[in-house]
Amino acid sequence: MIWGGRRSNAVPVEVAAAAPGLFASDPYGRGQAQASNEDGSINSAANAAAAGSMVTVTMTGDAGQPIAVWIGGHPAEVVLRSARQETGLVEMRVRVPIGVPAGPAVWVQMKAGEFFSQAGVTLAVK
Repeated sequence: MIWGGRRSNAVPVEVAAAAPGLFASDPYGRGQAQASNEDGSINSAANAAAAGSMVTVTMTGDAGQPIAVWIGGHPAEVVLRSARQETGLVEMRVRVPIGVPAGPAVWVQMKAGEFFSQAGVTLAVK
């Protein structure tokens, strides 16, 4: 880098193959996932997704790695993955597994390659 006409010292920087993150409702990346139900309505405690139905979640940082998703500790089928290269956002349509415990805050997590998304993100499931 050059600043003020002078070149700075080289600094090694470690780069991860992926750094996945699910979009969530709170500014710290935790809480209710920014997700929509199969009918396009917003997923919430008052409007939970049924087991077996689809939800759409938004994430970033997958770096094109293979993706796996878990909802309530159960593997979830990723039916569609739609990446927007200009923004780095990825929308995933995921089927809520049968047998997932119902509740207003069922944890959801994804993995891109060998890297996991943040903990503390949830979906409402009925």
